[in-house]
Amino acid sequence: MEARARRERDAAGANLERQRQLIAAEAAEAAEEAWRLALVGYPNGITPMLNVLQAQAALAKTRADEEGAGYDRTTAIVDLYLASGHIVGQNWSAAAEAHPEESAEG
Repeated sequence: MEARARRERDAAGANLERQRQLIAAEAAEAAEEAWRLALVGYPNGITPMLNVLQAQAALAKTRADEEGAGYDRTTAIVDLYLASGHIVGQNWSAAAEAHPEESAEG
């Protein structure tokens, strides 16, 4: 019973990490658009250089957050496989071959 609860907890964690990854991707898209608009506005005198640099810094941070979310999701999936018994010891490649849809998503 404890193993089942752990698997359910890990599955919920993997789902949560997937949602976090999607949110991070949306934030990165918004930051990229803000940076693009700042770049367009700067030569026309609409946007100060400080705003361009702030938009660029925000874009770099959201991209780093997006990568971190992808890493956390992968870790959560591995934890789920470990808890469910799909991965035992160093049998990493067998688990990846058994569930290629998980590696194709990320």
